[in-house]
Amino acid sequence: MKTAPPPDTPLRYRVYEDALIAPSASRTVYRDIDGGAFDAALQPIEGSLLTRTWTPPQISYPPDITELDLGAVDIVEGAHIYGGYFFNHFGHFLLESLARAWVVEEVGHLPFAWAAGDSPNAWQAEILSLLGLDVPHCFPRRPTLFRRLIIADPGYRIQTFFHPRHARFLSCWGEAPEGGPFQKVWLSRTGVPDPRRRHPGEERLQRALAARGWRIVHPQDISVTEQLRTMVDAGVVAGMEGSSFHAAILLKRPPCPFIVLRRGTSPNYRTIADRKGVLEFDLYGARRVHDGHDRKDLRLTRPERWARVVDDLARRIADGRDDRSQLERLREEFESRYDFGSWHRRQAWRSAVSLARSLVRKALDPFRAAARSQRPL
Repeated sequence: MKTAPPPDTPLRYRVYEDALIAPSASRTVYRDIDGGAFDAALQPIEGSLLTRTWTPPQISYPPDITELDLGAVDIVEGAHIYGGYFFNHFGHFLLESLARAWVVEEVGHLPFAWAAGDSPNAWQAEILSLLGLDVPHCFPRRPTLFRRLIIADPGYRIQTFFHPRHARFLSCWGEAPEGGPFQKVWLSRTGVPDPRRRHPGEERLQRALAARGWRIVHPQDISVTEQLRTMVDAGVVAGMEGSSFHAAILLKRPPCPFIVLRRGTSPNYRTIADRKGVLEFDLYGARRVHDGHDRKDLRLTRPERWARVVDDLARRIADGRDDRSQLERLREEFESRYDFGSWHRRQAWRSAVSLARSLVRKALDPFRAAARSQRPL
């Protein structure tokens, strides 16, 4: 069984001669991602595949190339850096697509070759430019032979590995805060294109926050640079769990404190926060299982109450903003009050009560039907 390496383990890279990239037609970011690199003997290069956990199985896998006619493949001369998978998902792009980019500090700003993805869109191009990676990017559409392919260790692996060298490389934006009054910012998910990623009830929550002086920001409607500026200029940034918070990996200095209303136990948020020096408050309990037991299908419960909780925490952060030890005590207080364990136990209890009520109703249905049939007309 694989285990995560110590954070001080040096990142390395290897140079492969006559390496083949077999691209993936998949655009998913979650599972069954084919595509990868093969060495000159047409053996899969393990380091080219995507691993998100330290135990099998891997997320990506090499395709079957046993029927491939090497005499018909395209050949690319010159050295290229293997990028991996060019995801169109904001969080996975930041954490995984860029995970090997640190190697430009070793080999220079060479062109990148990708096993999946398409040409950069506007926000991807902006991030690449901020990092100095506005170099040619090659997206093969069929198996392609690269005369010289550089494959680096990933500097980030979901969920818990964020190498300090990679973190330094990503720290590309460092404008000084503008100053001014303490600004409270809510990162809204109400306008994300995919309705499955919205949270019923959030509009009520953010209306209640707006009435308390919060600025409501829709990250998908502003540039990446403006998102970073918001994190630097604000006194506190809050929101539902989401990849908008991952943009902090691009900052040179720690941003303002984050308040994240969590729905699961993904360590990514704290992994990034710890590496970047962000004071993050993880609060559980704003969501409740609704008409089922799927914890991914959670609805906001009592949005106005949670607006009061978030605003009260932000007020206390403002009062202690110049005292880090006081803020750490504040985090301990709120995270013990709204911890995952107690929230999960409440969810389990509600689910059990809901199931028991359903079973009782089903058991009583025959008697109720019989009683109705005996009522006089």
